[in-house]
Amino acid sequence: MIQQKKGFTLIELLVVGTILAVIAAGAVVSYASVNVKSRDSKRMSDVEQVRSALEMYRADYGSYIVGAWGVALPTLKAGNYIDKTPIDPKTGYTYYYNSGTGSVYNICSQVEGPTPASQACVANTTCGSPYNYCVKNP
Repeated sequence: MIQQKKGFTLIELLVVGTILAVIAAGAVVSYASVNVKSRDSKRMSDVEQVRSALEMYRADYGSYIVGAWGVALPTLKAGNYIDKTPIDPKTGYTYYYNSGTGSVYNICSQVEGPTPASQACVANTTCGSPYNYCVKNP
């Protein structure tokens, strides 16, 4: 009687390894895109939070805060319009704010994914590079 060896052939092991590698690569790519979308959602939410705080400030004082982020944020925090400093979830940097007259403002951030067309920075904003997501006063 011939005794058979039990086990897998080299071809079977290579096929299974290849299939696992393709599945793992797909999972990594999917995970990376989910992270980008998550960070972009946080950035857009932060910008909307600052916009809301600025609108409440304008309702109380009749104009927006004149100056840049370093002036606006402490003023909003001191007036209890905003609780904590919103920061970029990836870089840890703050966002861009500018109002020269108190009647208009720009709040800008840099998103990693596609920028919604309605919020894309245009040439007439003062945000500049590297920002590509801008919100102006309504």
